[in-house]
Amino acid sequence: MRKIASTTAFAAALLAGVGALAADEPPMFGERHQMVLSAERLFGYTHSSLPYRSTDDLSLLGDTSTSTIAQPRVAFDVFVAGRLTAGGAAGYFRVRSSSSMFQPATTTSGVALAARVGYAAAVGRRVALWPRLGFTFVHHATESDVVFQGIPASSTTTVYALTVEVPVIVMVAPRFFVELGPTYDHGVEGHTGSLDALYPKQNDLGVQAGLGGYF
Repeated sequence: MRKIASTTAFAAALLAGVGALAADEPPMFGERHQMVLSAERLFGYTHSSLPYRSTDDLSLLGDTSTSTIAQPRVAFDVFVAGRLTAGGAAGYFRVRSSSSMFQPATTTSGVALAARVGYAAAVGRRVALWPRLGFTFVHHATESDVVFQGIPASSTTTVYALTVEVPVIVMVAPRFFVELGPTYDHGVEGHTGSLDALYPKQNDLGVQAGLGGYF
């Protein structure tokens, strides 16, 4: 009888411990009113195409000189209804391109702003698919090493693009995740120079990685 009582007490304590662990387990990614803070496009691959050329580049922390769109950014999103999200991203970049036989070295710096909506579909407790659709604005200035009458040659450019991202979210710790997935930025308009000349539409296709957390 004493043995049965001891076994019963042990089982009750075990169930209580499991229940406490379950209570302490953080909510799944994608619950309503959750807020997500992430650092995106930290590294990855980008194929950038213009009407007159195309380039391929592997980037780490924005060291790509082929694209001003595929640069690191900080993003903030909110689950507004069900698994629907609304948010935006912002980033500052400064990249240096080396000189070649036909082109001098240049330094480009600028800002990127993006607004977007998305839907996070749970694949399991630790994995989710989070497709997003948005609009990206990029404004940057490029300064050349070529000097004319003591003034470096420079120009400013503004680019607008429709952005599609389909990252896979993988939980690596409570409330903390890494993301990896394809990105596509479709240039819709652009202007460059003091005369507001049309800038060639730029399209970027890539695979980008980042990390983030939710609360």
